[in-house]
Amino acid sequence: IPYRFNNKLYIGFAFVFLLSAITGFTSYLSFKKQANLSAWVIHSYKVVNAIQNIQNLMTDLETGQSSFRASGEKQFLQSYNEGILLVLPAIEELKKLVLDNAEQTNNVILLKKNIDQLLHFWEKNRGDMRGMHSELVTAEEKRQTDEIRNNVYLLLQVENTLLAGRNKDDNKLIKVASRASLASIILTFIIISILIFFMIREFKNRKSTIEKLNQFNSELAFQNEEKEKRAAELVIANKELVFQNEEKEKRADELIIANKELAFQNEQKEKRADELINANRLYAFISQINQTIVEVGNEETLFEKACNIAIDIGKFEIAWIGIPDKINKKLGIVAHGNLPAGDFEFLNNSTYDDDGPIANALRNGKLYVINDFDNEPEKNILKKYASLRRLKSCIVLPIIKSDETIGVFTLLSSKLNLFDEEEIRLLKEATDDISFALNVFEKEKQRKQMEDNIIRSELQLKDAEAIAHFGSWEFDFSKGIAEWSEEACRIYGLESADNLQLYKTWITFIHPEDIDYAIRSIKDSEHALGNSAFHHRIVRKNGEVRHVFLLQIIRLQATL
Repeated sequence: IPYRFNNKLYIGFAFVFLLSAITGFTSYLSFKKQANLSAWVIHSYKVVNAIQNIQNLMTDLETGQSSFRASGEKQFLQSYNEGILLVLPAIEELKKLVLDNAEQTNNVILLKKNIDQLLHFWEKNRGDMRGMHSELVTAEEKRQTDEIRNNVYLLLQVENTLLAGRNKDDNKLIKVASRASLASIILTFIIISILIFFMIREFKNRKSTIEKLNQFNSELAFQNEEKEKRAAELVIANKELVFQNEEKEKRADELIIANKELAFQNEQKEKRADELINANRLYAFISQINQTIVEVGNEETLFEKACNIAIDIGKFEIAWIGIPDKINKKLGIVAHGNLPAGDFEFLNNSTYDDDGPIANALRNGKLYVINDFDNEPEKNILKKYASLRRLKSCIVLPIIKSDETIGVFTLLSSKLNLFDEEEIRLLKEATDDISFALNVFEKEKQRKQMEDNIIRSELQLKDAEAIAHFGSWEFDFSKGIAEWSEEACRIYGLESADNLQLYKTWITFIHPEDIDYAIRSIKDSEHALGNSAFHHRIVRKNGEVRHVFLLQIIRLQATL
C-alpha cells in the first residue's frame, strides 16, 4: 500500500476512534447525570414513603383515641401506645431525609411541633374524653389533627412536585443521549464505508505491482540462498568461538564467586569478632560498675569510680557526671574521667540550652543519643566541645534518685554511630544500677539519722526522769507485761536490767494498807477507759517505805 493511502487510512481510523471516544465520553456524562437524577428520584420516593408512614401512624393514633373515647376500653389504646413509640423516630428520620431542602425542613419542623402539641393535648385531656368537656376536647382535637393533615399534604405536594420535575429531567436526558448515540453510529458507518471504497481501489492497483515484484523476488531469492550458505558456514565458526569464550567466562565467574564468598566469610568473622569484643567490653563495664556499687558507700566515690571505669573498661574517650544547676543552667560536673583541667573549666562555665540533650534528659528523665555531631544544631554545647576534641558521638544518661532526675552521666566517643540498640540498652542498665545505688545510699542515710534521733530522744528522756525523779513504764494489756524506765527501777529499788515486770509483780510492791485503794483506782480507770492519778506507798525489797504519786494514762491503739 503506498504511503499516501496509509495516511488516508490512518486518518480515517483516527477519526472513527476520536468520534467513538467523544460519543463514549458524552454517553458517560449522560449516564452519570442520569444516575444522579435517578438517585434523587429514589430519594424523593423515600421522602414520600416516610411522609405516608407518618400519616399512617397519626391515623392509628387518632383511631385509638377515637375508639377509646367511644368505648372507654383501654385495649383500644394499644395502637395509640405503639404509634407514640414510632411516630417521633419516624419524624426524625424524615427530617434527616429532607436536610438538603430548607423549605421541606421547615415543613417537617412545623409538622413535629403540631404532632407534639396534639400528643400533649391527648395526654392532658385523656380523663375528659368522656366527660362533660368532651365536645370542647373533640373540637380542639379536630382542629389540631386538621393542621397536621395540612402539614402532611403540604409535604407531599412539595415532594411530588420535586419528583415530577426530576422524572421529567431524567426522561429528557435519556432522549438526548439516545439521539447523540444514533447520530454517532450513522456518522461512523459513513466514514467506514468511505474507507472500504478506498481500500478496494488500492487493492486493484496493488495486484499489478505484486506480479512485477514476484519476478524480482525470484532472482533475489537465488542470491539470498547463496548468501545463506556463506552465512551458515560463518555461524558454525562463530559458535565454536562463542563456546570457547563462554568456557573462559564461566571459569572467571566461578573464580569471582569463590572470591566473594571468601571475602564475605572474612567480613562475617571480623563482624562477629567486633561484636564479641564490644559485648565483652560492655558486660565488663556493667560488672565493674556493680562491683563498685557493692564496695563503696557514698555518692562521691561511686561517681568518681564510675567515670574511671567508663574510660578504662568502657573505652570511651571522655566521661563525666554532672549535677546541673537548673536555675543558672550550668553543668555542675562532680566527677569525670580523662577530662583535661582546661576542659573542666570550659564545660563548668558553659551554659546548656533548653532544647539540648542535657536539658531533655533532666526534664524527661530519658536518655539522649547523638551518633553524629554533624547533625546537631550549632548552639549545642556538646557539639561545640566535640568539635574541639574531634569527638563524633555521645550519650547522655539521666541519673535518678528518689524518682527525681538529679544529674546526667555523659559518655563521649571518637567513633561514629557507636551507640546501637544493644550498646544503649547495656549503658542504660548500668546507669539504672547507679540510680538504684543512690536510692540505697539515701535510705541508709535516712535510717541512720532516724536511729540517731531515737537514741538522742531516749537519752533526753532518761536525763529528764533522773533530774525530776520521775519514773515511767508502758504496760501492754494484751501481754500483761510492763517495760519500766531506769528511773522507775531506781525508785522501786530494782536494777535497770530488771525493767520488764508483770502486773502481779508490781502489786507486791504496794503497801498492804494502800493495796485495796490502789487496785480499785486502777480498775475504775480501766473500766472507764480514762486516766487516773493517786498517791500511795510502796515497800522496796529492803523494807524501805516510800511515798509515790502515780499517774495512769490509757491510750487505745487499733490492731489489724
